[in-house]
Amino acid sequence: MATGAISVAACILLLWWVDWSAFQETIQRANGAWLMVAFLTIHADRWFMAYKWRDLLTASGTAVSVGNTIKAYYIGSFWSAFLPASVGGDLVRISCLRKRVRPLENLGVENLGVENFGVEKFDASE
Repeated sequence: MATGAISVAACILLLWWVDWSAFQETIQRANGAWLMVAFLTIHADRWFMAYKWRDLLTASGTAVSVGNTIKAYYIGSFWSAFLPASVGGDLVRISCLRKRVRPLENLGVENLGVENFGVEKFDASE
């Protein structure tokens, strides 16, 4: 409940800070075709990344639905705008799936290493 209240408060604060007349002027001057290209590109990227992550999780023995990974990717993308570095969004993304997926140990460092750095195996003991 607290996170929902924080999210609502953050959205209200952001909406309060917007200069609505400048926003309207900018939208009126924008090229609709380029806005659509940007919109579609952003969403295609989120979907492809979610499919990639689902495949990595499946390969490591964790069954997870595409819908859950897409949802987690959108939430993680939102929070990465506010949290430090790209790791913040990744941690939020993992947290979203930890509530829905078993076994939990396959959601962590190993998959982030493969996804972000191309590292196939992470072993801190070596």
